[in-house]
Amino acid sequence: MLHPHTELRFIHEQIGYGIVATHFIPRGTVTWVRDDFDQAFALAQVERMAPLYRDIVAKYCFVDSRGDFVLCWDLARYINHACDSSCRSAGYDFELAVRDIHPGEELTDDHWRDLRPFFVSTANGSALDVAMTATTKLVGYDRSITNIDHFVDRLVKLLHSPQTFAA
Repeated sequence: MLHPHTELRFIHEQIGYGIVATHFIPRGTVTWVRDDFDQAFALAQVERMAPLYRDIVAKYCFVDSRGDFVLCWDLARYINHACDSSCRSAGYDFELAVRDIHPGEELTDDHWRDLRPFFVSTANGSALDVAMTATTKLVGYDRSITNIDHFVDRLVKLLHSPQTFAA
């Protein structure tokens, strides 16, 4: 469940919508808590989904500490990625503001950071770095991905490929 002092707003053309603070949110405040209405899907379930549903998973889900894709039932699914995010998870089912968030400022999360526990280190760096590099090559830095189904299919194949994690 998303913090009550937030709302959905249009950010800009490339990103689309995001969550912004409507009141001051001090550092250390819980900004999101997982609840029973949030839906979790195993990777095998996602792979069996029709393309339309995989698009939704790719766009709105995050990966939890168990490796499941979580679709938030409320507006929390609109929290966008930022490397220098305003909120972070400690690996549990809640997020905290890691700095003061002012009214009108977007709440963001570093989605890649949350995936680190699922990747092993290699001689060429972490497999996360490999996956991030490959993802960047697949879609570039443009957040307006036009063929998300193609992206998800290629990313899933990449993550299951033995070459991805080879030293």
